[in-house]
Amino acid sequence: MTAAGALSSRITASLPVAVGMATRYGLDAAKEISFEVGRPVMVIASRRQIEAEDLGGGYVGWDTRSWASTARAGGSPLILARDHGGPYQHPADFGECVTEREAMARAVESFETDIRSGVELLHIDTSLGSVRSAAR
Repeated sequence: MTAAGALSSRITASLPVAVGMATRYGLDAAKEISFEVGRPVMVIASRRQIEAEDLGGGYVGWDTRSWASTARAGGSPLILARDHGGPYQHPADFGECVTEREAMARAVESFETDIRSGVELLHIDTSLGSVRSAAR
């Protein structure tokens, strides 16, 4: 029995399952579990992991559109989710020259790309602020 098979035997129809760390390995494992249990599995990506190409992409090597396309390949029933979306949630938002207005505009652009790419759940996280706002 595969690792996914062992896990899927413990997953019931009432237990929601989500996979964090939106890497190739994570996507492949989520797809395998999803097909094995016959229902969707959620894959959660932060702005640091996966981001719009125009905003610099993420550290796992995918931008939002390519991540979504890869996740959907093969008729996969994955549910894509954005974790920690919002201003100051991507490293590029922390530059000295990024104003609060610019960080918010970047967050909105990120969410718009998420929606156009088929992300179904958005976690809007406004818990971080700029270096300037922290100094006040």
